[in-house]
Amino acid sequence: MSTSLALLLLALAPGQYFAVQVEQDGRNLPIRDGRVYLAKKPFSLVLELREPQLVLVHASLGSKTIDAVRAGKPLDSIPGLQGTGAAEGEGNPERGLFLLPDGFNAWYYHDAAHHRFDEPCRRKASTLVCRRTIEKLWLEGGKTVPVAEVDGQALHLVFLRTKWKADYSSQDVLQLTSLSLIFEPKNKS
Repeated sequence: MSTSLALLLLALAPGQYFAVQVEQDGRNLPIRDGRVYLAKKPFSLVLELREPQLVLVHASLGSKTIDAVRAGKPLDSIPGLQGTGAAEGEGNPERGLFLLPDGFNAWYYHDAAHHRFDEPCRRKASTLVCRRTIEKLWLEGGKTVPVAEVDGQALHLVFLRTKWKADYSSQDVLQLTSLSLIFEPKNKS
């Protein structure tokens, strides 16, 4: 499937701030019940944004954060969303994703020069389509592992958009989405 056709398949539902799609080998992969099955090799996360914004992305090989999200726990009791964000530069030149047990990746799109995606996001009608290729994972302690060598059968992702209350005492959840990427055995086609 061509990239231009793949982009047409993403669609924001009413009330959503963002939508997430997983691509591998130029194809959109089906998402069923919050799960995507893919080969253990590089892939892309494609976000469709309603507006230039910040989306927090928690990534983990363990399931405690995604389990808490799926159980409907309040934001202040979800492990992995209470820490700080990963400090990374503009764009995605290293094609990576931080796995932080108590933190998150802070992906944003402000404009063509200020974003954390592979390239400036493309305009699609009234939304922005942004791609982040993942070829390697940065583990706690500074270790870098190519996706093909990840020790685990799944990568769990939680995507979050919040808004601070006027007094900055807490945040309201605007959108919380979870996705498990299940790595298929190598001999399966």
